[in-house]
Amino acid sequence: MVLSEKHGYLFIEVPHTASTAISRELRRLYDGKDVLYKHANYSEFLHWSGRPRQRLFVFAAVRNPLDVAVTRFTKIKTQHGQHRNTGWMNERHLAQSRFVQDGDGEFHTWFTQYCQSVSNVWPLLLSKRFDFIMRFEDIAMDFEQVFGKLGIPLVRPLPVVNRSSRPRTFEEFYTPDIRGQAVRAFGPFMSRWGYEFPESWGQIHSDFRNRLAFRILNSVADLGGQIMPLSPEARTVKVVKSLMERISYR
Repeated sequence: MVLSEKHGYLFIEVPHTASTAISRELRRLYDGKDVLYKHANYSEFLHWSGRPRQRLFVFAAVRNPLDVAVTRFTKIKTQHGQHRNTGWMNERHLAQSRFVQDGDGEFHTWFTQYCQSVSNVWPLLLSKRFDFIMRFEDIAMDFEQVFGKLGIPLVRPLPVVNRSSRPRTFEEFYTPDIRGQAVRAFGPFMSRWGYEFPESWGQIHSDFRNRLAFRILNSVADLGGQIMPLSPEARTVKVVKSLMERISYR
C-alpha cells in the first residue's frame, strides 16, 4: 500500500486493478511511500499505524472477477517459470502453474479446479470504511476523480502498464459448462460491486448459501478488523475461509 503524509491519502493495492501503475505514479509524482507490503489490507494498516481513519483519504480499486480470473490464468500460462527465482510465486501459485503446464493448458480445466469457492478480495476487507473505490473499467477517469477529491493537481493522465496481450475478450473464455460455477463463485461479489453477468448467459440466480458465506466473511472481517490485523495468513482468517467453503458450493 502507498501512504502520503503530505497529501493525506492511503492507497490500498488490489491485485489486477492497475495497482502497479497507480502505486508507481503515486510514489513518483505525489509524495507516496510504500508501507507494510503490496497487498496489505486496511485492518493491517490500522493496527500498524494506530492512525484515526478521518485523517486519511482511503481509496482502492475493484474489477469484474470474471475478467480477473482470465487475467490470473493468462498470467500463469504465459509467465510460467519466470518468477520461480524472484519470489513472485508462492506455493499456491506454483501448484496452479504446474497444473496448467502439466495438463491441457485450457482455461475451463484450471477454472473448474481452482475457482470453486465464493470469491472475495482480501485487500478490499473493511471497504465500507474507504472513501472512494475506483473501477478498473474506468480507472483513468476515476484516478483523476480521486485527485479532485483530494484537491491535488493531476500532473498527467494515468499511464498504462502491464497491458494484457490476450487475444480474446474475457467473456469468450467462459464456455457453457463452467458458467454455473462462475455464478456460484462470483455472484455475491459481483452483486456487491454492481457487476453483471453477460446477457447471453440468460437469467442468473446466485445461490443462497454462497450469498450467506460472502456476508459472513465480510461481517466477521468488519468486526474482527477492529480487534486484530486481518492478515490473509492469520489463523482466524483461515478458519473463516474454511467455514465459507463448507457453507458454499464446492
